Amino acid sequence: MNKIFLSGRLTAAPKMGKTETGFDYCDFSIAVKRPHTKKEAPPDYFNCRMWGGQDNPGRAENIAKYFHKGDGITLSGPMEPNKYQDKDTGKTMTSWRVNVDDFEFPITRKQDTGTAQPAANAPSTAAPAGGGFVEVQESELPF
Repeated sequence: MNKIFLSGRLTAAPKMGKTETGFDYCDFSIAVKRPHTKKEAPPDYFNCRMWGGQDNPGRAENIAKYFHKGDGITLSGPMEPNKYQDKDTGKTMTSWRVNVDDFEFPITRKQDTGTAQPAANAPSTAAPAGGGFVEVQESELPF
């Protein structure tokens, strides 16, 4: 099984692109803190790609629209190797990228006040009052 789950912050603004065949995608990278260690460890960096549809950017456009440098994101998807020729040495090299299947808005950007604020323009993820249930009158039931 090839699936990775990550929670981190964007290192730069996401960039939209389009393949020659018309498929939209959004490339971005995230920094992920390592679990608790005795010393402050540097973060791990991951290159990521979210695919849209052919002539329909969909979820790729949502990444570009709602996420900005410093915003938090939780995502999952398979790691994908990309082989290329090193220009200087001519050697075949491999880089890795997360091919994002799913994402969420979990971490908020910290303001100067030190308090967490929702990411700009992020859709609400709050559960409805009443534990997610909506009260319905018996007369409204279709059976």
